[in-house]
Amino acid sequence: MKGNIISWKDEKGFGFIKNDENGEHIFFHISSVIKGTRQPIVGDAVTFDVGVDSSNRKKAKDIFIEGVSFTNIPRRVFTEKVKRDRFDYYCYVAIVLSVAITLAVYIKMGQPRLALFPAAVAIMLFLYISVRTKKPANDIFSCGKCSSVVRHDARTIRAWNKGACKLYCRTCNQNWHREKPQRDSTKKYNRPQKSGCLGVLLFITFVPVFLISSIITLLV
Repeated sequence: MKGNIISWKDEKGFGFIKNDENGEHIFFHISSVIKGTRQPIVGDAVTFDVGVDSSNRKKAKDIFIEGVSFTNIPRRVFTEKVKRDRFDYYCYVAIVLSVAITLAVYIKMGQPRLALFPAAVAIMLFLYISVRTKKPANDIFSCGKCSSVVRHDARTIRAWNKGACKLYCRTCNQNWHREKPQRDSTKKYNRPQKSGCLGVLLFITFVPVFLISSIITLLV
């Protein structure tokens, strides 16, 4: 969101921001301002996000003062690709163990129905890590067009999880959509790609379930 600081009490470290979208006055504290070379002043243009405090009241957070150089932010922030983290590897180990338990219960103990539980655990874990949304290690990034340093939002995090490393700020993204609307050919190109991914996921999920169900049906 964008707005302007309309009130600031330097001695107390808080003030109010007027939201450009609806004119709402939102409280903010100095601790929510990204550390810059000076304190906020009335009239500063800012970008921010809205959260709530312990009393469930609205407050601004992650506030960037436009036009101010930040002491703790480099001029260019490079975004790394999505990587597997420790939790992913834990899930992979759990999947392997679940498959091993499934085979042991089915082959060694001859209990096909009992083998369904670890098999289901393996399938659910696989589906979970396939659709799990990760967050970039850095909360900020450099816009691929204007090079401004801005913080991530839900839109850029979704794009990053899909493999995009060249990200754009909200303003540049909106301008791109206004100046270059998506063509029908682009939509036709994107749809099969999504359908293909979904089809592969459904196939991978369906095959083990079908095989296990078929085996149990034949044996019971």
